[in-house]
Amino acid sequence: MPGRGGPVGDWVLCLGVSSETQDASDVGDGLTGKTAETPQPGNGVRHRVWRDVGLYLLARTGTFIALWAMIAGLAWMIGAPVPLLISALLAIVVLFPLSFLLFQDLRGNVVAGMAQWGAQRAAHRQWVQKEIEGRQD
Repeated sequence: MPGRGGPVGDWVLCLGVSSETQDASDVGDGLTGKTAETPQPGNGVRHRVWRDVGLYLLARTGTFIALWAMIAGLAWMIGAPVPLLISALLAIVVLFPLSFLLFQDLRGNVVAGMAQWGAQRAAHRQWVQKEIEGRQD
């Protein structure tokens, strides 16, 4: 049902996270606090997000080192003495827009994974809050 929840709702639906909340009558038995539909934050999502963040970090770091080496090598080849710090700063300036173009898929994976992880955490937090309210009544 795209378009139902605006841009944020569409992202959540696209990620496969249910936007429906549990009914207040499904709080539990009052003794154990367990229900059949206890939302658990997924460890698989968390590990995938951290893997994607690591890959994105390695890709950007590798690109920075390659750009730094190219700039320093080019300066050495033409005989222009450029300090390494200046070539590193130039590599950083070039890397910012270049990484947005080169690593769109990696960045998209990180953003989508974090959104899914956040939605799972919010669902679990909401479930815990309902459990606490159910025990206080």
